[in-house]
Amino acid sequence: MREVIAEGRGYISIHLTPPLSRYLEPLKEETFLSSDEVVRLVGNIQEIVHFQKEFLKNLEECVDDESFLIYTKPQEFKVSHPPPGSNVGSHISKLDGTLLARADIFVKWSY
Repeated sequence: MREVIAEGRGYISIHLTPPLSRYLEPLKEETFLSSDEVVRLVGNIQEIVHFQKEFLKNLEECVDDESFLIYTKPQEFKVSHPPPGSNVGSHISKLDGTLLARADIFVKWSY
């Protein structure tokens, strides 16, 4: 999970945020395109950036719990083989809730 979060941070800071600050914001100030043309040109990039930032924040909150650090192997997330002292059910429930809360957006962007 920590690797997924690190990748998410990189995706936001390298691939999503720079186009907004370098192109979209200055483009809004220009007069050679109407606001409708700007919207058609950049689509829903602002919505995507907002979603990614909120989703990343929620994932970070899920793994911020120190007890999450005991998981070192994917198979340890199986409720039938948790590491000693784990609360795997609680951690899976937090992750599930984070994903399910955004299911409609995942469906919308999967087409």
